Amino acid sequence: MVEKSKTKKALMIHEQDNVATVINYMESGESLEIMKKDGSVFEAKIYDTIPFGHKVSLFEIREGEEVKKYGEPIGIAKKDISKGMHVHINNLKSNRARSE
Repeated sequence: MVEKSKTKKALMIHEQDNVATVINYMESGESLEIMKKDGSVFEAKIYDTIPFGHKVSLFEIREGEEVKKYGEPIGIAKKDISKGMHVHINNLKSNRARSE
């Protein structure tokens, strides 16, 4: 019987991205294997619970900096985001948000 890999993974879509999309549900403290488009892999420790399909920070992102996915800005960090943190509406102001 072949055992399934228990490695938790995320995809980094573009070399300029500072977030990746998780392809497994992640618990705080787990190790994450991030796969880059070129096939290379690096690891990060997760500091938040991150649902399937959500974003994880690959690097330190400072308040006011652009958050990039697909090589394009998708929003601005509302506060400092540490490597391995869940990137979501609590710390990201989306470019698609309506202006007030």
